[in-house]
Amino acid sequence: LFRSVPRAEDAGVALGLENTLTAKQNLDIIDRIGSKIAQVYYDVGNSTGNGYDVPNEIRLLGNDRICEVHLKDRKTKILGSPEGQVDMKKCADAFTAIGYNKWLVLETSGRKGKFIEDTRKNVAFVKKTFRMA
Repeated sequence: LFRSVPRAEDAGVALGLENTLTAKQNLDIIDRIGSKIAQVYYDVGNSTGNGYDVPNEIRLLGNDRICEVHLKDRKTKILGSPEGQVDMKKCADAFTAIGYNKWLVLETSGRKGKFIEDTRKNVAFVKKTFRMA
């Protein structure tokens, strides 16, 4: 990773770290790398599943340390549904608070035979809930 940093800087691309570490652990890694090019590819589903306080983690990382976001919920294929584990509204509020205006990536599938329908529901939910700048 460390050897990739100068090449990424020259190319103007981010090195996104997607993992199951806490925000603090990711910040420690980023600080050791010593480049703004190293950022976190944050996954709200993985972080929730690991018991992290996702809104607090988002705020701790801040806009400059998050390059992209995966939106998913391990408990359901439909984002924002009552059986879901991730509090998407609180996540959206945290992203708004840090001024996040980059990519939100649906890392979702769909129920058997309902993939298009479920994808449309997820896209509509994200557009309504995550009102990014």
